[in-house]
Amino acid sequence: MQTIEPIEHTHTLALASVEDAHNIGCFVRLIGESEGRRAHYSAAIQAGRVVIRPCHLVVVDTSRDPLEVIWRIATRGVIVALAGGDVTLDIGYQRLTTPLLDARPDDEQTTPLAVGDEVLLQGSLREQAKVVDRIVNGQPAHPERLRDALAQVVARHEAPPNA
Repeated sequence: MQTIEPIEHTHTLALASVEDAHNIGCFVRLIGESEGRRAHYSAAIQAGRVVIRPCHLVVVDTSRDPLEVIWRIATRGVIVALAGGDVTLDIGYQRLTTPLLDARPDDEQTTPLAVGDEVLLQGSLREQAKVVDRIVNGQPAHPERLRDALAQVVARHEAPPNA
């Protein structure tokens, strides 16, 4: 299992999997770790009414105590059906059908996605989420793929106002 080192900036940001969630915070497990931690939602998450559920991967500021969730970065789902270019996913609180966009590297696409696979999704689930990785033992098989997305979050989070 690979781990991603936190990115050191003004904040120490890391990827985490949401294990349980409520209206002002959640319980997360940092990618590569086995123990869970308590986290609160940032003011921006709360003001934006961003919904955080146990199917989500998030970016947390580890310099805070408790941790602070600052970004929802991806969604986990289990494939329950594949038909006619569509995928039906169970994301824990609902099942949804969306066009299948397999955005994994070509060498991984030689092993087709199958019913029962747990996958990592990015993008709008209402429109067309893309499968970017498989989930193995509750964690992304290739967590380093989220590093670019995390770097974008860092850039946005630390950009001066009106930049």
